[in-house]
Amino acid sequence: MPKLPLARSAYKRGDLPEVPLANLFFEVDPLNQDDQVSLLARGGLSSFATVGSGPIRGIWRQDGALSGVFVVVSGTSLYKVTTSGTVTQITGTISGTAPVRMTGSASTVLISNDTALYSTDGSTLSTVTLPDTFTPGDIGYINGRFIVCKKDTHRYYWSGVGTTVFDALDYASAEMSSDPLISVGIATDEVWFLGSETVEVSQPTADPDAPFVRVQGRSFSMGCATKLATSPFNNGVAWVGNDNAVWLAAGEVSRLSNSAIEERIRNSTRSDLRATRCYQDGHEFYVLTLSDGTVAYDAASKLWADWTSYGKTVFRGHLMAPLGSGQWVAGDATDGKLWLFSTSNLTDNGDPISREFGAWLQLDRSEKNTNLLLDCTVGSAASLSDDPMIAMRYSEDRGHEWFDWQLAPLGRQGQYQHVAEWRQLGLMKRPGRSFHFRVTDPVNITIRRALINERI
Repeated sequence: MPKLPLARSAYKRGDLPEVPLANLFFEVDPLNQDDQVSLLARGGLSSFATVGSGPIRGIWRQDGALSGVFVVVSGTSLYKVTTSGTVTQITGTISGTAPVRMTGSASTVLISNDTALYSTDGSTLSTVTLPDTFTPGDIGYINGRFIVCKKDTHRYYWSGVGTTVFDALDYASAEMSSDPLISVGIATDEVWFLGSETVEVSQPTADPDAPFVRVQGRSFSMGCATKLATSPFNNGVAWVGNDNAVWLAAGEVSRLSNSAIEERIRNSTRSDLRATRCYQDGHEFYVLTLSDGTVAYDAASKLWADWTSYGKTVFRGHLMAPLGSGQWVAGDATDGKLWLFSTSNLTDNGDPISREFGAWLQLDRSEKNTNLLLDCTVGSAASLSDDPMIAMRYSEDRGHEWFDWQLAPLGRQGQYQHVAEWRQLGLMKRPGRSFHFRVTDPVNITIRRALINERI
C-alpha cells in the first residue's frame, strides 16, 4: 500500500474526524500521474497602507472609477487610497461599527451603513436624501442606475441615470412574496433580489418608468441570511441562504456548500458572517468569515479550505478589492491596516502562515509503518542558513488523540534531490490511521503525493 490519499478539501462535521486543509488549495497537476493532486499555498500579506485606527469596514475600487483610487471606510472615517498606498482622509463621519455595503459608478460611490446612505466622489462625503427619509438596506448599481432596498420591506428604489437622486415614485416591490429584501446582487445583466425567504430575478429595460422587470420563471424559495455575505463571484453573485447553505446565481442557482460548511454557518452568529472575493492564478475564491474561522471556496476546484491568521480567530484580510495585475488589497478585521495579498508573500507581514493538510489511510488489518515519504517542494529555503521543516503527527483513533509532532527537513537552499521522510512510525491498526501535516516556515511549497512503506 504505497500511496496515502491526501485531503483535497477541509471537512469538519460533528464528531467525525476532522480533515484539515488550511491556507492551501487543490489544483489539478498533470505531472502527477497517480491522481493529479497538487496542493498549493494561498498568497500571503504584506503592508500596503495604514488607514485610520480601523477596523476596515469597507473597501471598494474599480478600474476607471474615481481615478482608480480605493475608497475605504475605517472606523467611522472615510479615506481614499491611491494604488501606491498614499492615504487621504475625506471629511465626514460614517457611523457604526459593522461592515458597510458599497457600490459605485465611474464618478460616485454609495455607502450604506443600515442607518443612512452616503455618497462620495473621492473628495467629499455627503448624505443622500431618500424619499420619506426611509432607512436604506442593501445597494447595487447597474446600467447607470443605483438601487437601494428599503430596509425591512420588500420595496426597492432606483435613481435617475447618472445621478444619486431618488424620486418618491421611482420604486417597485419584489413580486413573488412579501418577505423583506435582505440583499441585492448584480449578475452580468440581471438583478437578483434576495429576500429573507425567497429570491427573484429582474432585468433592466429601456423604459424610464419601469427600468426593471421581473423575469418570469426565475424565482426561488431559498432566502438570504445577511447582506454582508453577498458578494460578486464567478460571473454571478454568491450569498448565504436562510437555510445556512452557500448559493451561487450565475444563470441558474447552484449550491456551493457541503454539510460540514453548513453546520459551521448554523453555529455562527449571523452578525459575524461576511464575505469577499479574490483571485490567485486562475482560482477565484469566495472568502466567508464565520464565528469560528474563515473558509474559502475555490470556483476552479469546487472545494473548500480554511484560511487562518496567526493568533487570530478569523483570517485578518476579511474584505478585499482588486489592485490589478492579479493582486488584491485586503482590509484588516481588527485594525486600520491594508494588506497586499500576493503569492510573492510567504508570510502574513512577518507572521507565520500555518499551511496544514491531512490524510486518512483505511486499513483492514494491522500493518507496520516503516516510513512515510512526502513528494513536495524541497530546496527552496530563502537563504543558505535556513533549514525549513515540515511537521507530521498521526492518530490511531480518528483524531481523538494524537502522537507528538515529528519534524522532517524540507532541504536547505538548492537541495532539490532531498526527500522529506519520517521513519519507524510503529504499528498501524484498523480501521486506519489519520495523518496531519503542518508547515510554518516561510517557504514556497507545493504538495503532490504521500507514500507509505516506500523504498528509496
